[in-house]
Amino acid sequence: MIKRIKTILALLVVILIISIGLIGYAQPNIPKGNIPSNIPANVQQQIERLYSSAPVERADAAIHLGQIGTQAVPAIPFLVGMLDDNTQSVGQAESAATSPGVEAARALVRIGKPAVEPLLTALRDEDSYIQGYAAGALGEIGDPCAVEPLIAALKDKDPFVSEKAAWALGEIKDRRAVDPLIAALNHGQWWVRRAAAEAAGKIGDRRVVESLIAAMKDEETLVRLYAAVALGEIRGPRVVEPLIAALKDENRNVRTNAAEALGKIAGKDFGEDPDKWDEWWEKNKETAFDCCT
Repeated sequence: MIKRIKTILALLVVILIISIGLIGYAQPNIPKGNIPSNIPANVQQQIERLYSSAPVERADAAIHLGQIGTQAVPAIPFLVGMLDDNTQSVGQAESAATSPGVEAARALVRIGKPAVEPLLTALRDEDSYIQGYAAGALGEIGDPCAVEPLIAALKDKDPFVSEKAAWALGEIKDRRAVDPLIAALNHGQWWVRRAAAEAAGKIGDRRVVESLIAAMKDEETLVRLYAAVALGEIRGPRVVEPLIAALKDENRNVRTNAAEALGKIAGKDFGEDPDKWDEWWEKNKETAFDCCT
C-alpha cells in the first residue's frame, strides 16, 4: 500500500513538473508551419529556433536575427509575436539576465524601419507587454510616424505601457508630445511621472518648465531627480531658483543632479553649496542668459 502511494506521488510530481514547464514555455503566436520556405536559410533557421522550449535558445535566436539586420525582414511578424515572452533567460544572450521578449524587441530595432508598421499594430495589442515593448522599440527606431500612436499609448490604463510610451516620445523628440507629457507629469504612478519628466527634458520645450518645477516637489525621489535633469536641459532664467532650492533636498542624488544642472546652465562649479549659487545668481541674473542660452 505504501509503495503504491509513493508511486502515485511520484507520478503527481512528474505531472506537476511537466505542467510548470508548459506554463513557462512561450513562443511566437504564429503557427510554426507558417514559416516561409522561400527565405534565406540562415533566417529560416533562426526563426525555427524561436519555437524552442528553452528560453535561452529563443533569446539567442532573436539576437542572431537582429545581427542579420534588414535581411531578417521575414522574421518581423515572428519577433513581434514573442514580445510577451518574459521567461527569464541567462546564458547565451547579450546580458546576464534577459528574456526572449526583450531580445525580440532589440532585434526589431536592429531590423529598423521595415518593423515600424508591424510595431504600430502591436502597440494596439491587448497584451500590455507586447504594447510596452513595441513602444520601446518604436522609440529606439525613432520614426516620427510613431508619435501620435505613442501619444495615444501614453494614456493607456496600464502604467507599464504609459511609461514605455513616455520614454519612446523622449527618444523621438517631437514637440507634438509636449502637452501630453505635461499631462503625464500628473499620472498616478510615480514611474510614469519619472519617465515623462525625463522625456520632457530630452525634447527641451520650455512649455514644460512650470510642470517640471512642480515635479521638483514630488514625493518620489526619482521624479525629483529627473525633473532636475530635465530643467538643466531646458535652461532659461525660470529654472535657476528651483534648482538652487533643490540643493537642499533631503536626497543626495537629487542634490547632485541639481548641482550638475546648474553647472551646465552657468558654466560654473559651486558644487552643492546653495549660498554660493545664490550669490552667483544675484550678481548674474540680469545677464547670465544673454550668453548661456
